Amino acid sequence: MTRPKLVLATALCSVLLLPAPPAGAGQDAQAPPGGAPLATSTVSREAPLAFGGNAQYAVYPPPVWSAEDGTDDTAAVGLDGGYLVPSTEVNETSYWATIDLPFGASIDSVTGIAYDAEFEAYLEFSVKALETSAVGGSGGAASTLASDNSDDSGYQEIPLTLDPPVVVRLDVDADADGHAHVGAWIMEFHVSRGALLSSPVGFWGAVVHWRRTISPAPATATFSDVSTEHWAFPFVEALAASGITAGCSEDPPLYCPDDPITRAQMAIYLSAALGLHWPQ
Repeated sequence: MTRPKLVLATALCSVLLLPAPPAGAGQDAQAPPGGAPLATSTVSREAPLAFGGNAQYAVYPPPVWSAEDGTDDTAAVGLDGGYLVPSTEVNETSYWATIDLPFGASIDSVTGIAYDAEFEAYLEFSVKALETSAVGGSGGAASTLASDNSDDSGYQEIPLTLDPPVVVRLDVDADADGHAHVGAWIMEFHVSRGALLSSPVGFWGAVVHWRRTISPAPATATFSDVSTEHWAFPFVEALAASGITAGCSEDPPLYCPDDPITRAQMAIYLSAALGLHWPQ
């Protein structure tokens, strides 16, 4: 059976939005230092998806974080009950991790997870944009997109909402000067004790809430038979921009939206869209 090419174009953009079973839904972080009980987690438990435009989650546990305490003393960091725990010899420490998501991912919110045995520490969690310098420039730029803090005790979640959501791209305009350069988005967790304290303070990591997006459609159409007014225009343009289709004619540029598609053509579409490969 053959299907119109437009059906396949929209189906591909839909197939990649199919839900998968929840992974770890309802589970909380590991027990904090000292084995104190955890409070019920407030991180949203929408079903994660392997592909799709709905909620997905990326978890950043302790091993992916780096410490910067001003002294470059890696001994100031240890693991206790699965948490990153600053040494009691350091009264101020920061941990950071790069948000590693595919280009086009839209980040809605980030939640930091920590534990403070007493009301002794000041905890600050933030999301920042970093931008490299232009060629010949003197340095890069950074800006804080969202930040919050807590001085409560016990198990804590520090949620940050990014409004508007951040879309992951190769170039970042961190200083909003109209010039974007290669950059990154990072999460930073800062612990300030104010004095040398022995009470346990730990940071477990973060959960990033994100969703996949379809590329914004260009102002002009790539194919003359799929105009900017066509209902499938953004889907066809997304396939063309991703290199999944080159249309049915080069001169003039045509997509042939109402042509049926063969099983051979469908194999090309699916393999290119999903990046299918086999071991060498």
